Amino acid sequence: MKSLPLVSVIVPVYNVEQYLPKCIESILSQTFTDFEVILVDDGSTDRSGLICDEYANKDGRISVLHKKNAGVSSARNMALDIAKGEYITFVDSDDYLADSYLNDLIGCIHDKEVDLAVGGYVEVKEDEKITSVCPKITIEQNYFAKFFSEYGFKMLTPPWGKIFKKAIIADNTLYFNENIQFGEDTIFCLNYILYCKKFSCISSSNYYYVIRNGSLTYRVNPYSSEICGYKHYVEIILNLKSKLSLDNRSMNRLYGLGTMYLDRVKNSILSAPSIKEQYSLLSDVDWEYLKKYKHYNSWKERFWDSLLWNKQYFLFLLVAKIV
Repeated sequence: MKSLPLVSVIVPVYNVEQYLPKCIESILSQTFTDFEVILVDDGSTDRSGLICDEYANKDGRISVLHKKNAGVSSARNMALDIAKGEYITFVDSDDYLADSYLNDLIGCIHDKEVDLAVGGYVEVKEDEKITSVCPKITIEQNYFAKFFSEYGFKMLTPPWGKIFKKAIIADNTLYFNENIQFGEDTIFCLNYILYCKKFSCISSSNYYYVIRNGSLTYRVNPYSSEICGYKHYVEIILNLKSKLSLDNRSMNRLYGLGTMYLDRVKNSILSAPSIKEQYSLLSDVDWEYLKKYKHYNSWKERFWDSLLWNKQYFLFLLVAKIV
């Protein structure tokens, strides 16, 4: 029987002193113990950096990197450069794990000899917990298209809840794009899929994803970052379509996810300092994408966006000021 490999657990840390001890304790409590933990303190201004050091002094499996604040992608990339494990898993510092998290995923990737193991997760928001379960299945590349058409991409987009092969990441230079501040993790994961020959999903949902008000998801980033994310996302999904021969159903799901990037581009433009600049930026974007692929929950939202794809930019900006 093969010996089980070392797993590198990468945790980017920024101003999460309230959540960090629970996160680290959940990692140290794993039933699978052959791992290293890399805590990257991304210039925290609270006690997060001190908490990292305290735990490193208690457990030799923990190493800490302290750096100037440059974002979660920079933190993850720094850890990837020094990770010693044959396999990589990412944990967000405000989330936590069930005790069997590593054991279940590494057991899957070891026994099935796959390039990626994917588990379910539990969304934790205030007093509510919502469980998302993966279908228990192993898929070879020839059948990726069929799987995506049936199940979609939801489980594959976040970097957490998974175990990756370090060799695939290193050999193909699959770093997180540091110029993108939202959705860079989805781009990383979809890019990784391009190099997978086989992956497995397990039925366990042992990752606890904590949703909180301070999440980076709700922050409006500069236009340069948001448009970069949108363009890279479109490039990746076109590569997926070409390599995996994805059908229209799969592509429509991916294009639909892309509307989230474009909505953020829209919001970043509205944050520009002058109407002249806002108008100029609006005219540089192909808003037909929203018309083709976005699902609208209200006629008001659709009307507002229709002003964009009909190039009524001044009217759009006027409506934006009113609403």
